[in-house]
Amino acid sequence: MTASDAACWCACETVPALTSNDRSATRKTMIVALARKLLIALWRLVTTGEVPERVVLSPA
Repeated sequence: MTASDAACWCACETVPALTSNDRSATRKTMIVALARKLLIALWRLVTTGEVPERVVLSPA
């Protein structure tokens, strides 16, 4: 797992703080960036079985 993957999960906690201003363009950019990182993490989970840090998978 790379440092950018670890930062992805930390970003989930900081997005509300970064997007609390009135700039909707900044908010949209941050949301798209977070969605992209989550999609990459999901793709890695599906293709390689690599589970990101701080993620606990429970049985279905």
